[in-house]
Amino acid sequence: MNRKQVGGILWVGLIAGIAGGIAEVAWIAAHAALANASGHAVAVAVADTLGLGTGNPAVDLWLGIGSHLGLAVLIGIGLTTIIRSRWCRLPSASAEAFAVVGLLVAIWGFNFFILLPVANPAFVQIMPYEITFLSKVLFGVAAAGVLYAERSWRSVLLGWAELGARFGRSNA
Repeated sequence: MNRKQVGGILWVGLIAGIAGGIAEVAWIAAHAALANASGHAVAVAVADTLGLGTGNPAVDLWLGIGSHLGLAVLIGIGLTTIIRSRWCRLPSASAEAFAVVGLLVAIWGFNFFILLPVANPAFVQIMPYEITFLSKVLFGVAAAGVLYAERSWRSVLLGWAELGARFGRSNA
């Protein structure tokens, strides 16, 4: 992989991670508002789980959201690196989307059944499993949408470049 390809993967991964992280925050906020639950408690629990909690709820809210988005970016870059690697060439955008959502579901399973029960058992009790599961699925859908858009845009650019090359040759 050359430097330009690595930069492209990092850029797309960054955007995919931000899109997925925002989708999760929006879903948890919407659920909290409709179910009279505490989205604030989720953000504070993220900060506490990472050892960033200060005891100040207002500060911990933003530390939790910020660290969540930071982790989302790392996940976005990681999954983009995997999906776009040479050994994982998927035949279609649909296969890529299913792989992205599948990876996010695997991360959810690891987080809620292995990591969080040990690192912060209270975190697992804040939101129902189905809400947190759907949160990760929405992350996957948002990230897959970014990968799809990038793949489509790349195809359009390559098509225009090919058309330009053909047009240039025919007039020469």
